[in-house]
Amino acid sequence: MIERKHIAAIKLAQKDACLDDESYRNILMRTAGVSSCKDLQPCDVDEVIQAIKSMAVRKEGWQSKQITKFRQYGKFAGMDLVDLRTFLYDNAGIPNEESTFLKQEHFDKLMAALEAELEFRIAEKRVAMPRGIDISYWRNRRPGLGKINTRERHLINALRQDLAAYLPEGKKDEAYFRGIVEKAVRRRISSIENLSSVEALKVIECLKNKLEAEKKRLGDEVPF
Repeated sequence: MIERKHIAAIKLAQKDACLDDESYRNILMRTAGVSSCKDLQPCDVDEVIQAIKSMAVRKEGWQSKQITKFRQYGKFAGMDLVDLRTFLYDNAGIPNEESTFLKQEHFDKLMAALEAELEFRIAEKRVAMPRGIDISYWRNRRPGLGKINTRERHLINALRQDLAAYLPEGKKDEAYFRGIVEKAVRRRISSIENLSSVEALKVIECLKNKLEAEKKRLGDEVPF
């Protein structure tokens, strides 16, 4: 017979290894020829514990606190669970935040992308700025993920096309557009691909204001 401390150590190893009772008993039988740890001999304890550890079920996926944080930022951005999972799939190719395929690198990338999406929606006045958070926290941790994203790139190009419809021919070229972008970000750029996510939002706001101004200008010029 073994002592209580040995039984407790074996049960803890089973719990840590996430083994069900059937798998656990199979190990006892295979290792020591018993179906209950109470029937083990003291000399069998270490061997049983090592056998249990070797059969540990790998715990993949995000921790519960990571899932909670991801969902929290989704709510900040005005997303319901369907929207959030669509966002997850679009950015990681995985449909559910509880998937065992998710890793730490996914979390870092997705939180930075979700933060950029949140900032985009705040700039659009679709949601309010959440209190008590640093809007650039996740992107500052992974600076490379703070660059312009697909959604921002698409919106800039769409606004550029809309604006071109209201501009005279001499202002529809690349130089004029680049001038708008550089004025918005206060630096010289060779392509919008060089913009950060924060700069992309400034360009979007500038293009929207320019578009509204051109619409108003043309409206004022139309004779009644």
